[in-house]
Amino acid sequence: MEEKKIDLRSLTKDEFEGIRIPVLFLKIQLFFVENDISEEDCRVLARMLNAYYED
Repeated sequence: MEEKKIDLRSLTKDEFEGIRIPVLFLKIQLFFVENDISEEDCRVLARMLNAYYED
């Protein structure tokens, strides 16, 4: 099966923060998967990021 890549760079620079933050979160999740970060570490980092952006 051929892997498709989706370019999210234009969305990370979107003027609307409501779009920009979720796209950055998806990119971070992809980084976790590609670098074999443990599920528990992913959860900890996701909680930290959520707390940071939840002003």
